[in-house]
Amino acid sequence: MFRRCQLLGHNERIVEYICTNQQCKQQSRYLCSFCVILKEHEKDPNYQTYNIKGEDDLISLYKAHINQIKSYVNNLTYSSIGVVKYILKNMIQIVNSLEQMLSVIITENKVMMNKVRQIEQSLKENIFINQEYVLEILNNNLESQQEKIISQQKQQIQVIQTICQKQINLNQFNTKQLINNSSIITQEDLIKLLKNKHYSSILQYLNNNPIQMTTKEYLEFSSDYHQNGLELVKQGKYNQARDIVTIATLINPEQPMYQVTLADIYKRKKFYYKAINLYEQVTKKKINQIILVKQAQCLIKVNKLYEAQQLLDQTIQMDNKYDQVYNQYAKYFIQINKFDKALECIKVAQKLKPSFFKYMIQECHIQIKLNRKEIAVKLFFALSNEKNSPYEYRKLANILIEMYQYEDALNLINKGLNSEPYDCRLWLLKAKTYRLLGQLDEFTHHYKIALQQNKKQDIFILINISKELQEVNQFKEAIIVLESGLQLEHDNPWICLELGKVHRIMKDYKSAEEFLDKASKNCKNDSHIYKLIGDQINSMARFKDSLNLYDMAIKFDRKCTPAYIAKGQLYGQQNEIDKAQNVLQQALQINDRDHITYQLVGDQYTFIGMYTDAIEQYDRALELDQDNPLYLISMGSSLRRSKNFDEADNKFKQAIQINMINKSPLIYQQLGNQYYNMQRYNDAIALYDKAINIEPQNITTYLLKGKCLFDQDNLSEAHILYDRVIEMNPKDSQSYFWKAKIFKKQGKIKESQDFYQEGIKIDPQHKDIYV
Repeated sequence: MFRRCQLLGHNERIVEYICTNQQCKQQSRYLCSFCVILKEHEKDPNYQTYNIKGEDDLISLYKAHINQIKSYVNNLTYSSIGVVKYILKNMIQIVNSLEQMLSVIITENKVMMNKVRQIEQSLKENIFINQEYVLEILNNNLESQQEKIISQQKQQIQVIQTICQKQINLNQFNTKQLINNSSIITQEDLIKLLKNKHYSSILQYLNNNPIQMTTKEYLEFSSDYHQNGLELVKQGKYNQARDIVTIATLINPEQPMYQVTLADIYKRKKFYYKAINLYEQVTKKKINQIILVKQAQCLIKVNKLYEAQQLLDQTIQMDNKYDQVYNQYAKYFIQINKFDKALECIKVAQKLKPSFFKYMIQECHIQIKLNRKEIAVKLFFALSNEKNSPYEYRKLANILIEMYQYEDALNLINKGLNSEPYDCRLWLLKAKTYRLLGQLDEFTHHYKIALQQNKKQDIFILINISKELQEVNQFKEAIIVLESGLQLEHDNPWICLELGKVHRIMKDYKSAEEFLDKASKNCKNDSHIYKLIGDQINSMARFKDSLNLYDMAIKFDRKCTPAYIAKGQLYGQQNEIDKAQNVLQQALQINDRDHITYQLVGDQYTFIGMYTDAIEQYDRALELDQDNPLYLISMGSSLRRSKNFDEADNKFKQAIQINMINKSPLIYQQLGNQYYNMQRYNDAIALYDKAINIEPQNITTYLLKGKCLFDQDNLSEAHILYDRVIEMNPKDSQSYFWKAKIFKKQGKIKESQDFYQEGIKIDPQHKDIYV
């Protein structure tokens, strides 16, 4: 099979055909050059199977392609802007495929040259549109050829270049000239573009030349384009939908519905800042409760919690009977670990909309967080029935996973797959469950099925699969999955960002930098993504580049608090304390009632050793949010670092008292870490035990407790603890490394080396961290 065919995404196992159509997703062995124009293979009058067995059959196939193109071209009505986009692409691909074929076999078969000339003659007759674009591609192809390419092949390409150049010299009108010279285009020309649905050309023109007067005909086009966009959203084709709805918005900017649809698409694609800006534009014209809630949802996603809270307060004042407001409030409180208040909000939402599945599932999650698992189980059984949809099966299975009931989760997932065997998210959840059970062979088998069932080519499914692979240290496999997503959307910043992360973990810093740079060039002015890319670049000690990225995040959102805080931390790392203080003060000036910002600024002051300033910020956070144990822990940490151990101990005890309500294992874990740093190992172990009682499957807490036991020289208990972790997850490399350290401390060198080698087999990338 030619490599070009593989690049087009066709099935590598089928080698009997060559397809020249880049848009084709059928992956069949049939001739499909025109399936985009004809919509379906079956409608093609020349639908037939090609079974290529030799060079003659191969040439026949090429000639068949060209004859079909010729017949279609002869039936076209040529107009000044009648750019036949897909046929042109097919012809370009035929030239490229011809180039591949020549390089492989032309030297060994002189007869082939005569047949190639016949193909060339057909191409001469048909290349007639957008010649500059064809010429550019041919020039690039010619420059990229290897030195070994025979002179005949160069001659073939040069002949076609000459033809294109002659056509350009005749000043034949083309779309590229049309777009670049806005004075040429008329309203009639734009109408023709809209009718022919040349989306990229329309977008390029409208972005540079806003419509001055909206006519009735334009309004009809905008309505049709918006409707087409909604249909594409239903099909999961968000990129196409985005372009089409953007055109509708540019044609009719006064229609808020189009802006809301576009914002919804950006929200689905996780471009939250783009969505926030569009929602804001709509609400400036007319305040709408539903849109305010959507805006608050995006703000929560980018951790701008105070602004989200303000919007939610505003919506409640407008109408306190809208259930979605309380649902988002619950998510807000979950973000700040106030599960009791989250429960109150979700119960209000349930009263307003009884028996709504999503709210009952949300209550299950919150009850688990509050360690009320009996209540969660009762809710679970009330929700579980034979009529559950795949979505509901996924949500219910996640509840069981959260309660560490993995076998029951598998049974439930299997029920879901019986009713909907092609749901790729269910297959992925099944793979995750096997990973948590430590059954890696089953995990591998099922994540591959999830890949196969991802028929809609959902980019975020691929990203989630890669994250699962990273959990079991299969970084190379994660890269393969992500690169398949890059073939679908070569400029997707989320894919590039994830690839950058994985390459950084593998210490392939050159590749990591390339992908992160590519992500930054394609993040569509989204502050949230700029900030995330900056964090990754910073972790590779490229401080100047990360600083530029944080500045870009601030440029597109002057209230991007996380970017200010990250920038302050960066200056602190560089020991530029004055600059760090200045930037952190700017973050506080954005909103002096945002307790979360005070806590984050306090963390940065702690990081650069300014403990007094940090304590002041935590005090201010506590004034605004008095019952938050995280702020007490942070303040206690700063007091401990400044050697005020008694005051630190008092803050930790207050945090323990408050956490008796929510019983957050994370709070107990963090408090245990503080006592460990104070070398109060028994107190630390007692807190780790409390966390383990709430979350008995949380391996991190076991590892932290084992570290305490190791430092106490309680090696026998530490051994038992790490054995338990290995039993829970045989692929946890840290347990093997710690057991190696224990054996070394006991003088058992051979056993130490054995466990050390086992750890390296599982996780060779991080061996230097543990031993």
